[in-house]
Amino acid sequence: MTETHDAFVELVDIFKELPETFTDEFKEVSPQAQLQGYRHLAHLLAYGFELYMESDPLRPFFVPVARYTQKILGDNTDSIYCFTQVSSDQRYRIWGKRGDACYLSFCVYAGEPDGSWSDSLALNVNHTDMNFGDDGSYEIFIGPDEPDKPNHFKMDPRGVCVISREYYFDRDQDQLADVHIENTADIPPPGPETDASLSKKLRAVANFVNETAATVPLAPTTEMNVLDEPFAFDPDGMGWGTPDNVYAIAHFKLADDEVLVLRGRSPKCCYWGVQTWNAYMQSFDSRYHKVCVNSAQAKLNDDGGWTIYVCKEDPGLGNWVGTGGHDDGVVFCRWLLSEEFPEGPSSEVVKRSSLLG
Repeated sequence: MTETHDAFVELVDIFKELPETFTDEFKEVSPQAQLQGYRHLAHLLAYGFELYMESDPLRPFFVPVARYTQKILGDNTDSIYCFTQVSSDQRYRIWGKRGDACYLSFCVYAGEPDGSWSDSLALNVNHTDMNFGDDGSYEIFIGPDEPDKPNHFKMDPRGVCVISREYYFDRDQDQLADVHIENTADIPPPGPETDASLSKKLRAVANFVNETAATVPLAPTTEMNVLDEPFAFDPDGMGWGTPDNVYAIAHFKLADDEVLVLRGRSPKCCYWGVQTWNAYMQSFDSRYHKVCVNSAQAKLNDDGGWTIYVCKEDPGLGNWVGTGGHDDGVVFCRWLLSEEFPEGPSSEVVKRSSLLG
């Protein structure tokens, strides 16, 4: 027997047990949500191989972590996210062009280099911290000993991965950003895989899949169909959030003739949006359903506030966020680089007929 064989068997054994996280412990999860859970596990395993078996911190390469068909960890349909492993003793150059992104950032997360969840933020750089060329081009450097000058950023010595974030008001029409990364050191090509190296990667895959699966399905919010109070991401907490965002969340359960009406007012910010997820923090399919409204798309009320309608079918009032045909799920609000902490939107369930007069 080899270490690789043992590590592979361990991964298979862990994966076989994971459905219990949404079929046994969470009895309140609906039959539809349980089906979504199996699909989510398939996505986790696919990303585990890509992020931790194929990614190399010495030879980094950004790969998407929220595709139309595979999503994990709370994607936004207006955003593009990319991931690469890094090593805190290396120096990296990140470059490209901003395009039409209303927001561009690079978060370095700290933790153990074994696929475990990151335990804190090692560095956060967004477009307000960067200098750009007239054509939107940029070049930044991150490493353990960067000088104190523009576009150079020192990262925490426990940094293990970088996630890039791009936000758009219209991903179909906007010019997308160009994002690249390289190690500034002269690193030779990798040699053949060894038993030690491959078994280590497989165990990292197992850690990632197991620990990420443990975070979902999301525990029910305080009250169904009511948004909990807004909260900010804790830079000293677990996971891959960004401290530039403030969030608010609610679980919804709606009959065919019911509409969840959200009313709120947003402070000045780079971006805000409302969208729907399943209980595994995966957005519903935006290729075929309208599942998000952002600050550039939303029609404001006369008083400057907004009203969002969450339901299965478009009531024809504007500001509609669909559920992708699902009876239950999660509605999620986010405010990006908000100048003030937002007040929590109100929530009300009404009959569809009452809105149509």
